Amino acid sequence: MPEDKRRGRRPQGEQNMRQIAIRLPVELLEEIEAMIAGRLDGMDKSTLIRTLLAEAVEARRKKPKK
Repeated sequence: MPEDKRRGRRPQGEQNMRQIAIRLPVELLEEIEAMIAGRLDGMDKSTLIRTLLAEAVEARRKKPKK
């Protein structure tokens, strides 16, 4: 095999992203899928999960510390 060839799937999306695998409760996944069905912008599941996670992290960052 030529050295310039890499095995596996080519990277998708932005270069500064890493892939992770998570398990979600069925109820949470169903709620996420319902949110997707109600959107008009065609956002996919991965993008919605990243958006929700980013919003949660930002809200936690802004939360005043006791």
